[in-house]
Amino acid sequence: MVKHMTMKNNTKIIIIFLIFGTTFFTSCKEPAKPTATITVLDLANQPVGEAIVTVYSIEQNGYIDIENRILDTTNFTDDNGRVSFEFNNEAILNVRAEKIINSKLSYVGDGAIILTEDEDYKETIIIR
Repeated sequence: MVKHMTMKNNTKIIIIFLIFGTTFFTSCKEPAKPTATITVLDLANQPVGEAIVTVYSIEQNGYIDIENRILDTTNFTDDNGRVSFEFNNEAILNVRAEKIINSKLSYVGDGAIILTEDEDYKETIIIR
């Protein structure tokens, strides 16, 4: 009978440690930085490669990178019309996509992204 009670107590102790350990280690996980994936399409819903995508903030609303006081960042889409960005902070930012055809002709589209930790925000911009 005493041996049976000790087994029950040991089982209870193990369960308590498992619950504590799971709670402690999962709550200490640092959240992933916010990311955004922008897809640029033309009016025929075809991907636009080599489009210039700028993610920006107006100065009075804040910075993309607070420490370095950066207001914007730019990159080019791949052949599938996609480009990804990673940010340090949560924010709501403006997006502009532009495909320059020649010195007199370019197609432009605008949008916005909402950045939150542990999420990849997806935005599609149609250029006209």
